[in-house]
Amino acid sequence: MKLAWLFSLSTTGISAGTENPDLMLEAVNYEFQPQAFSDSYFGLILNQNHPWSYGQSTWAKGGPSFGGEYRFFFKDSWTVAISGEFKQLADAEGNNKALLIGSQESMKLVRLYHPLYLGVGGKLSNYSPVKAISFPYERDDTRAVDNGVSLCLSALWISTPRMAVMLTASRWRSLSTTKRQGLELALSTLVKFR
Repeated sequence: MKLAWLFSLSTTGISAGTENPDLMLEAVNYEFQPQAFSDSYFGLILNQNHPWSYGQSTWAKGGPSFGGEYRFFFKDSWTVAISGEFKQLADAEGNNKALLIGSQESMKLVRLYHPLYLGVGGKLSNYSPVKAISFPYERDDTRAVDNGVSLCLSALWISTPRMAVMLTASRWRSLSTTKRQGLELALSTLVKFR
């Protein structure tokens, strides 16, 4: 008798739950979760470079410079970017030895707490020597074009629904020689594109 009573109670509870959606347990659908970042942004980059390790045999000091980027976010989990920026570097005599860098970057995002996120990843870059940091730039044919990689650590802060700020520390180096490597600290202001 008790078993029949428990069975009828459990079935009426189930049917009552299906009639009242507030009582039903819903499966979490991550496809429709709200996203913190918009799909894509345009950004302005301000950077500071310094030669590091064996790179000090090629450059004596670095300096501030600028660039631009297009950044895409995928479900607040990944970000990829295409960027172009100058690196201000000088040799021991103080001669300008700047580079124009074209890069493709990928980063894994980790939410610390909204609106602050952490990004960890890397870049593949093309280093093109230029005579001076200016538009239009003039290529320096006395130095070779090179390719390089970077390891990056970023902090992203969503300041408004249309803007985000990104602070990135990078350890970069050439793939062909240890004599071209350095450190970069970059600040990007990102504006929502779509």
